[in-house]
Amino acid sequence: MVLEGRCSIVTGASRGIGKGIALAMARTGADVLVNYLSNRERAQSVVREIQGMGRRSMAVRADVSRRADVERLIAEAISLFGRLDILVNNAAFYAPEVPLLQVDEADWDRTIAVNLKGPFLCTQIAVPQMIEQGSGVVVNISSLGSTVAMHDMVAYSASKGGLEGLTRAQALELSPYGIRVNALSPGHIDTEENLAWVAEVPGREDRFRARIALGRLGRIEEVASVAVFLASDASAYLTGQVIYLEGGLMSWQGPVV
Repeated sequence: MVLEGRCSIVTGASRGIGKGIALAMARTGADVLVNYLSNRERAQSVVREIQGMGRRSMAVRADVSRRADVERLIAEAISLFGRLDILVNNAAFYAPEVPLLQVDEADWDRTIAVNLKGPFLCTQIAVPQMIEQGSGVVVNISSLGSTVAMHDMVAYSASKGGLEGLTRAQALELSPYGIRVNALSPGHIDTEENLAWVAEVPGREDRFRARIALGRLGRIEEVASVAVFLASDASAYLTGQVIYLEGGLMSWQGPVV
């Protein structure tokens, strides 16, 4: 799992899972372009950490749902690195949690635009550079919400389910060019947002832990290590797959009382 000499883009990398992936890739040898949308200081902080490891890095603001922004993002990466080996489509939008009948159409559209159209655009625009090189890796960050339904998350679940279908289609079409595409689907991870969410309702965290075979939330660094694996030659024969990192949640319904 060595990425020495590889050049990468991680979208939505100013915090959370995206930040964890960007730092893990830098630790294993990759140069990393940090994409962000709203918080420049957070993104610059990640850049400084990466540069402190002796890797090349810069922060680029871009809305992945807008073609012009994505074209500029990819161009910035190629200008900085001279090549592009790894694309991690991590940027995501979370609409307010409301029942199906109350979902706002604008929230639906924004969720699909960022979570599904974004990875489509980023891959479509990045791939010509990879084809020219004769190799490349795309890692799409999905979610367990693609497979396990949760109340009040209709748009998010639909977008991630579509992303996993997109992953398989991308893998099929890009394999002749030596480009691999896989998806990583985390379960409940200890991001700031998830920790705040489980703390909103008394007993919610205990109920979630009871449904996970390993009895705990996953850690950001555990997600990042699997992303590095998927980006590295250690997974050279793996493409078109969805890797579920969920602590056994899908295998066990929790205690029966």
